[in-house]
Amino acid sequence: MVKGDVSRKTHEEAMMELLKKNPGVDEIIWTGGEPLLAYRKLVESVETMRAERPSAIHYLFTNGRKLRLEQVEFLKTFHRVVVSIDGYEDDARGLMDFARTGDTEAFEVMAQLDNVILWSVLTREKIGDMRWHEGMMKMQDAIHHLGFIGMNYLFDNQMKKVLSPDHVLNFVYGFERLQDNMRRLNRINKRDTIIKLEKFFEMDACNVCSEIIVSQPNGDLQVPENVEMVVDRGCNKIALAIGEHAYRYIMNWLNPIKK
Repeated sequence: MVKGDVSRKTHEEAMMELLKKNPGVDEIIWTGGEPLLAYRKLVESVETMRAERPSAIHYLFTNGRKLRLEQVEFLKTFHRVVVSIDGYEDDARGLMDFARTGDTEAFEVMAQLDNVILWSVLTREKIGDMRWHEGMMKMQDAIHHLGFIGMNYLFDNQMKKVLSPDHVLNFVYGFERLQDNMRRLNRINKRDTIIKLEKFFEMDACNVCSEIIVSQPNGDLQVPENVEMVVDRGCNKIALAIGEHAYRYIMNWLNPIKK
């Protein structure tokens, strides 16, 4: 959902059709583009979908730049508001860009919410630098006090090349430093913010992303193709993106098999 989308009516008709054909849908994700660029359309569409499927929970994914104080009560109605910030200063979506573009009101908004998760995408290029975690630690230091539920990290699932052993070791070393820093900040700020690497879990091999139905900007509905199953536990989409061997190594490091 973005400002240049087709009409709200077209989108809502597509989504109503989706809900009627899929009575088991219980989660609705609002994303874009940037959904807050079309804020009025978003509010009206969310209300319509809640009336149609009262039991569904709603997630909002945003880059945070358009968060405004007058939106706070509406934002509180989401199960999670996921704000995407990929680093401190040298990233395309860095924390310091909020200051450069004058969007610092976003931090006031996040401080008033208790349903915010910070989301950072890790690219191959980023973790190619063995000091990649230092900018992430600066970001943690700067905004931890706002009281996020979690600061979550996700490997880019569109990598052009899989991770090398050096990338994997850089990641493991850096993520351990981030975990240590989070424990320190939780003690200082008396919080219990969770740090998490998304899509690494001990359940059986997962292909659930192939079951997601996407409403495109033109109103069409799209069902992604099935993902090849290459690992016996965890997310196959991420395993294919970063490489099966890299995925298994990181999985076993995060979730050691108990004997």
